[in-house]
Amino acid sequence: MKLNEELIRTAIKAIDQKGIVENEEYKSQYNGYIASFGAAIIQSGLLPAVIFFENDDANSEEKKIKVIKSLVFVLKEHYKLEIGTQKFSEYLLQEGNNIPELLNKVNRAAAALKLALRTFKKKEDEKR
Repeated sequence: MKLNEELIRTAIKAIDQKGIVENEEYKSQYNGYIASFGAAIIQSGLLPAVIFFENDDANSEEKKIKVIKSLVFVLKEHYKLEIGTQKFSEYLLQEGNNIPELLNKVNRAAAALKLALRTFKKKEDEKR
């Protein structure tokens, strides 16, 4: 999968604007969340993975929904998807007939987010 520079630039803007990065740094949990999102898609499918990450009640240290919000930002900005203000899971339920093409775009956007995160510094662990 080849990612173009414009997609990565959009991903950098997404993680900055959606609160994953603060003051040019990110919490280490987000590295794991973004990395595990692709695995969740492979293991469970796109819709279940998105629903899991949209769940604010999940036992996690940081809000996983920021990953989905960043992903949606990339899909809207780079791929010009008209998702609107609804939850991404609701959009997927409506657009179920076009999942293979959408899945390819989501995978590319997720890979771009993973690369974009590496352009920022990881925050030092505050528990030390």
